Amino acid sequence: MGQFSELWLYCKETFGIVKRRPFLFVPRLVFMGLLLSSVFFVGGIAFVRLLPGRWMNVFPLGILVIGFLVGNLVVEGGQINLYKKAALGYTVGMDDFGEGVRKFVGRVFIGGLMLLLLIALMSFLMVGFVTIPLLGVLAGIALVIAIFAVNVLLSAWKAALAFKDIGVMDAFSDSWRFVREFFWPMALVVFVKGLFDGNNNNNSGSNQGNNFNINGINVNLNIPGLNMFGLNQGFSFGVRSAMALIALIPFVVAAAIISIAATVYIEQLIFVIYARRESL
Repeated sequence: MGQFSELWLYCKETFGIVKRRPFLFVPRLVFMGLLLSSVFFVGGIAFVRLLPGRWMNVFPLGILVIGFLVGNLVVEGGQINLYKKAALGYTVGMDDFGEGVRKFVGRVFIGGLMLLLLIALMSFLMVGFVTIPLLGVLAGIALVIAIFAVNVLLSAWKAALAFKDIGVMDAFSDSWRFVREFFWPMALVVFVKGLFDGNNNNNSGSNQGNNFNINGINVNLNIPGLNMFGLNQGFSFGVRSAMALIALIPFVVAAAIISIAATVYIEQLIFVIYARRESL
């Protein structure tokens, strides 16, 4: 059987797994609901200008950013335990989520930080070529390819972490070994996942991301859902009317739900692939 035929079987199996376990979607949906509510609340305050002064405007937005980072970390830690249990055929619930938070949040944080540092280092090494016209273009292409390749090769590190209960570096090493044997199907999975969570179309340094502009203060947050249907283009809390913001709510919510559903399915697929090919 070819590797892509094998991938198709895993896709069908994963669909059955998530269909029978709707709780897999609950943590991310709850977190996104809280986040979007907070975002629209802060934006509403800015519209009616109830917060005098620049410093007062920074405070609620800063709390929002911190809450997003901490909440995302907690959800991620709990979620990987749900994926593990689901891939092994168990039913999943809040107890499994809590177990994942207790066991994996610290290692998820360290692993995510290490990945950011690795990508930053790769970008720094390419900076010297930017000023040279031809080499700058080639370096940019090489950087994009290198970052994507690293994302693919390390795409199974959370699965290794959850199934084998190992350290971050061991999980990275295990993912590298595992993905090399199934590289092109995993590359396709990572690419499709990036279409929904924004990893393939980050607009660093531009004004076309999910920018929140509150009285002149700009912050870029990559919120799943806003990258779909072009909603990230020009979406800003610098719009002139609260009614315009309210009109966007159904579209943002619908896009967020679709994005979360696709992301959870693909992440579960990675855990299924890992579990089946490792015979767990």
